[in-house]
Formats: sequence, structure tokens, C-alpha cells
Amino acid sequence: MDKLQSKYNAYLSEAVSRVGNEYYKIKTTYGEIVRERVFCYEFYHQLRLLQKRFSLDELSLSAEIDKRGHQEIRTSEQRNPDLIFHKYGEFESNEIIIEVKGKNDHRGIRKDFETLNIYMKNYRYRFAYFILYNYSCADFFETFQESFDTEKRRELIENENITIICKKNYNSKCEIFKLNELHS
Repeated sequence: MDKLQSKYNAYLSEAVSRVGNEYYKIKTTYGEIVRERVFCYEFYHQLRLLQKRFSLDELSLSAEIDKRGHQEIRTSEQRNPDLIFHKYGEFESNEIIIEVKGKNDHRGIRKDFETLNIYMKNYRYRFAYFILYNYSCADFFETFQESFDTEKRRELIENENITIICKKNYNSKCEIFKLNELHS
């Protein structure tokens, strides 16, 4: 793993670790529920607090930028990644794309990995991160295997710049691995 990716791993895992317990499952009048957007807002806040310390303040952190109407992104590929690090107005500085999930479901994982794959292949994002909270890497691995056919898994695994960060709960440590470390 190169130095830059190690820095990104440390930055993102520290930000995830700083997201409070109350954001993993939201208490309601009828029980606890998972709300990805609420978790992402706090994660975004933690990223912003740490951005300068990790010397990433030359990049802009954006949340769910609406890609509709973007003249250079094909209509069929206009998705809104959860978070991106880039410089506004240029593809050359598309650095990190991040998708976050709080539920370990097949449909959501397929959609998120399609987004990561499209933006890395076609819009020059250098690194992709999939962050799964409320689940372990073992949980992720099982769902990933079931979510894609063998050919699609191989295609995704071939990309050496997709990293997975899983955090089972607030008290657990982040588990970090590159997707290409999985065997198809």
C-alpha cells in the first residue's frame, strides 16, 4: 500500500471512529432504526474537523452532489455518491469517492459498488472507499459474495484502489482491507 492510501485509510478510519454511538442506530418512539444520512452528516462533520490535520485542506469535501444536468457525465451514470474529495471544476483532481451503508443489503451494496466502479473508471477518481457500519468485514464478505455473480466480483476485485472499512459498532475497531484482497 502506498503512502497516500495509508494516509487516507488513517484519516477515514479515525473519522468513522469519532462518529458517536447515537448515530449507528437512531432511537425513535418505536425502537431503533438505521439512518444512513444521519450517520453520514456526522461522519462529514468529523472529516471536516480532521481535514487540516491530515493535510487534505487543498481538496474540497462534498456530500451528495447532484449530478443531474452535468454536461460531461452520461445521464445513465448520473449518481450522487455519499461523499467525494475533489477540486471543483476539474476531473484531474478527483481524488476520493465514498459510499456509506448502515444496512448490509444486497441491493444497496450492488448500487454503491456500481457507483464506485463508474466514477473510478469514467471520471478519474483515484481511490474508492466503501464504509459499512453496524457490520463486520465477515458480514460484508458474505453479502458481497451473494450480491454479484462471479464475473462482476472479479471485475470489482481487480480494481486495486477500492478499500473497505467496516465498523461493527461504536466500541469496535475499524476493520480495513482492500477489495482486491478478497478471492473471487
